[in-house]
Amino acid sequence: MRSSGRSARTGEDPLASREAAARIDLDCRRHGVTVRPGFDCLIAQSAIDADLIPLHHDRDFGRIASVVPALRQKSFLH
Repeated sequence: MRSSGRSARTGEDPLASREAAARIDLDCRRHGVTVRPGFDCLIAQSAIDADLIPLHHDRDFGRIASVVPALRQKSFLH
């Protein structure tokens, strides 16, 4: 089961963005996904806020995207 996407843009409010990142971490944990290190959730939320697609070499972003549909990401692992 996937959590609902985040439609509100929080980039204008740093506190709201950090709270949204904490919600990403909580949603992931509820779905059995542990994100290490925790600042990957902050990077993910920043990408959502800025409507960017992170290009990464980190399995956590794919795991986060499986729970948070608003995160578009591209791995160069595959």
